[in-house]
Amino acid sequence: MTGVAGRMLDDVCAATVATIQFASAWGVSAQEVVEAFPSVLRHCDELAFDSLTEAVTYLALHLPDRYCRVFSVLERLLMLGILPLGRSRGFAAIDIGAGPGPGIFALRGFYAALSCFARQQASDWTIAVLGHAEVVERGIGMSRVMHYFAEHLEMAERGHDPDLMIPDMPARPPSPCVAELAASRIPSGATYVDFGSFDLRGAHALARRRLAWELAEELEVSDAFASRLAQQEPIGVPSAVAIAVMTNFLTKADAVPTFEAAIRRLMAGALVPGGLIVVLGAVGGQYPEIYAELDRLASEAGLAIMPGFEEPMQAGALPEELSQICEITRSIWQQLSATVAPEALEAVMRELRKVGAADIFDEEIRFQLPWFRARIYRRGGRPGKRGRSKARE
Repeated sequence: MTGVAGRMLDDVCAATVATIQFASAWGVSAQEVVEAFPSVLRHCDELAFDSLTEAVTYLALHLPDRYCRVFSVLERLLMLGILPLGRSRGFAAIDIGAGPGPGIFALRGFYAALSCFARQQASDWTIAVLGHAEVVERGIGMSRVMHYFAEHLEMAERGHDPDLMIPDMPARPPSPCVAELAASRIPSGATYVDFGSFDLRGAHALARRRLAWELAEELEVSDAFASRLAQQEPIGVPSAVAIAVMTNFLTKADAVPTFEAAIRRLMAGALVPGGLIVVLGAVGGQYPEIYAELDRLASEAGLAIMPGFEEPMQAGALPEELSQICEITRSIWQQLSATVAPEALEAVMRELRKVGAADIFDEEIRFQLPWFRARIYRRGGRPGKRGRSKARE
């Protein structure tokens, strides 16, 4: 990746390294992280990610790659004319099952780049940046790691590489989009921990009622008058979002039935007109069944299934992108493994070879990233198409 997108990925990689180094100061040893590599790759669906060790390992293995996957999907949505675009006010988005947040950070960066481009083209041409960043993540460790990563990412965007403690990294100017990134909301951890009970409209209504109660007490006015005042005041809980992202969240066939009520609430009432649900996952395994169930629920909710994503997509499809992810992955491995006892390291490497992940450390093996699928659901059908959407036919 080159230009603005390449710089943003550089910042993400720098923040990833800095977060790992920062976690070591909080008692997460390099050996513990290295020894967790096989289990995080093999049993990701079964881990709670309450521990910092598991969450840091997940960050090291997946965040730059999955950030790029979401970024590439957003690029395709833009080219297809499907991506929601606002002109002035910041829009709201939510990352569900966020892990350390690759989806929400990709949204933040992508829209900041669009806004920066618009500003450079014409002073009266504006594109809204991320104004509300909602996150659903149950893992306590993941939420903490997301917080650390966000702090280091902001420093990298401002060009503060010495603060990131990255060896031999020369000083550099701030990101070309630093103003737009600074105006964007950056997630500092989980907003919601339980997707099963997730209800964005309900949370918004509750926040309004609480504000009305506070106004009634403070101003000594009637409940009815306080309620009218509360409706006019801005609150930090959106009633609907422009984009909802699920990145490798629904990974087992029983996940959709488990969260069906919450998915229905999301699809039926938590999207603005033209809003999207972006679901990313693997190609094989139980995923075809999961996608079929999501398609069914989307149709029942009146959402349109967007074309243009029928075929799998290649993670790291651009050579520059693949090179950057390969470099950061192997660099992290080298830094972590340098302090691990030889016997323990050899055991981990044997396990990684068993799961086909030897390219993490073996430079004789070509570094590869997997294919993935994206399913896109839109409230309101395809832009520019008259009549009913396919989901309603």
